[in-house]
Amino acid sequence: MDTVTTTPVALAPAGRRPRWVTPALALLVISAAALPAWVISRTGTDECHTADIAITYVADNGTLLNPWLITSTGPSLATYRGWSDQLHDYAARRGEPEIVNALRQIADLSTRAVTIVEQVRRQPAPDDIIFGHITAYDDVTHQLVGAEHPLIARCGFSPV
Repeated sequence: MDTVTTTPVALAPAGRRPRWVTPALALLVISAAALPAWVISRTGTDECHTADIAITYVADNGTLLNPWLITSTGPSLATYRGWSDQLHDYAARRGEPEIVNALRQIADLSTRAVTIVEQVRRQPAPDDIIFGHITAYDDVTHQLVGAEHPLIARCGFSPV
């Protein structure tokens, strides 16, 4: 018969844990408690609240992003101007530079969009010129929506 030799396993004495268990549990508890506070500190700021309102405002006024509506058959020029003015009001608030700069970029792009609408409505133009304005408007509004992405990444919310 073969004899089996076994190496004794080192066990901690009854009632005692290995040395690494207590620090690991402490680290786990501290991390679990700190994570919600960290998330709230990043997303609960006034700047993030303003960013959330601005992004929601853009989404709620989605018809103004439609390039095919910039001709005289679309929303009034006053509606476009009011939309841009409101975005400038959000950008005028003080706060964290990363957020304020993104809000300013959105507001500046809305001004460019309104300028294009004004050009289209100023005087009749051939279809190819109008199509050029529609294309330019589409590009500007895509940039505007893209400028929301840093706000979403920083503040941790997503648009509606």
